[in-house]
Amino acid sequence: METTPNRESGDPQAKPCPICSDSNYEWGTPGSSNGLYYVPPGGIFGFGGGEGLWARKCLSCGNVQLFSKATYDNPFNTG
Repeated sequence: METTPNRESGDPQAKPCPICSDSNYEWGTPGSSNGLYYVPPGGIFGFGGGEGLWARKCLSCGNVQLFSKATYDNPFNTG
């Protein structure tokens, strides 16, 4: 999925890759048997615990960034 970055936006999803400055990305989710979750210090992980993550891979340099599903809408929704 290719993005058009809005450099004025405060949305980190709209910014170019911090490694190579390209903006050609592929979106996905981190993989494991149950997905990858962010659990804050002292947080409880388990049923209903933690925040799911989106992953964005730069197709130019391979850098991968993670974004909280609780904070950002589904990047696969383009319309």
